[in-house]
Amino acid sequence: QILGASATTEVASRRDPERNKLDYVRMKVGGADVLTMVDSGASHNFMSEDTARRIGLKFVPAKAQMKTVNSPPIEILGIAEKVDTTLGEWTGKVDFTIVRIDDYEAVLGMEFMKQFDAMIVPHLKKLYIYDGREDVPIGVPTIGVTRPDCKLGVMKMEDEKRMGDNEGRMGE
Repeated sequence: QILGASATTEVASRRDPERNKLDYVRMKVGGADVLTMVDSGASHNFMSEDTARRIGLKFVPAKAQMKTVNSPPIEILGIAEKVDTTLGEWTGKVDFTIVRIDDYEAVLGMEFMKQFDAMIVPHLKKLYIYDGREDVPIGVPTIGVTRPDCKLGVMKMEDEKRMGDNEGRMGE
């Protein structure tokens, strides 16, 4: 239990199965359909190597690695810059980091959110994009997808002394 959230989340999930779904959008890249997760916890935009090759996306090779929570570092294969992308009525040029991932075709992260003043509103099932070209944000419908094969790893701090004996500890 983390800050008393476990029980609350479990009860809320039973009441509303939509809470367990991840938010995806239907994205077109170069005319090809790419089912894309919207993840405000991801720093950048990512595309799987398989998806990039399937749609014929050209990318510049890169020699770098990235690290995700509870996983070993993975190789960054390349960068695709200014990729023509369509989300609903919105079109723009998006950068993608190409990596070997098998859980997702693509991920739009904070790089996208900040570049295009976008925000996800889960209860309205929309990704809103306000890039300054229109007077109002463009609403892109999201799709709730259940991914039973993917689990979110949670890190737990076991050494509470690092937080100070009684200072800054929550939930007590």
